[in-house]
Amino acid sequence: MNCGYTYNAPKAKITSQKLTGNVIEVEGTDLPVTADVEVSISGTACSVNIKTATKVTCTLASTPTAGDWHVEVRDSEGRANPGSVAKISIPLIVNSVSPKSNINYYGGTVLTIKGTGFPLQTWKAKVKLDDGTGCKVLTSTSTEITCKLWKFKTVDSVKSFKVGLTVHKKTSETATIKQIAAVPKSVGVVPNTASPVLHTNLVITVAGGTLVKDKVFVELVAADDEDNRKPLYVIKSDAFKQEIKVKFGGAISGLYKLVVSTEADGRLDDGSLNF
Repeated sequence: MNCGYTYNAPKAKITSQKLTGNVIEVEGTDLPVTADVEVSISGTACSVNIKTATKVTCTLASTPTAGDWHVEVRDSEGRANPGSVAKISIPLIVNSVSPKSNINYYGGTVLTIKGTGFPLQTWKAKVKLDDGTGCKVLTSTSTEITCKLWKFKTVDSVKSFKVGLTVHKKTSETATIKQIAAVPKSVGVVPNTASPVLHTNLVITVAGGTLVKDKVFVELVAADDEDNRKPLYVIKSDAFKQEIKVKFGGAISGLYKLVVSTEADGRLDDGSLNF
């Protein structure tokens, strides 16, 4: 079997590239003019308008991902060589972050960040506050990112925390958020003991929480190991009574905490809610 190959250096060469509005213009030599010519930048496709051996133009349907990029011009023969041409810089722009205030310092609040230059893959975006608190990216489109805040490293209801978004070495810290003065609390559970092998319905009482059906979450967490946790099924929540009914399906004998969070409030204060 002959597994050898012959490398052919690309003849097409880019000598200049620029982005004006949503139109890319590339100049060069021996640029491809075949029917299968494709143009993109940062993985964002660009619809070809003009293609000659010395010039290609195209129109972007959406804003490319932030970063410094070469334009890719390719056909079945391969990609045009960008050489030492200066890359096109795509800015990272944050227009808004919500909510901006009453953020739960125990974590769990979902932030919605809007702007342009965002990646389509969640792992390519990093969100962190200026005190080092992380925010796990949940979803990402070219114009919107959602992330869930971890527990704050700093508790300070007066401070404005900068929200830092980083994409491909570009960072924006233009938006700020502020903490709530006092977090809603989980104040009791009935019964507060249960068999490790039998199913038991538990009623949790809260103070000040926003209880909306399908937006309330309860976890059983080992008192000596925060990583030892499992979700409990929420049967119903009663905003008027400030009660949550959950099904406990059994667990290894021991001391646990019931950690309650809501989509609106984040993680509730559970300091006294042992089970």
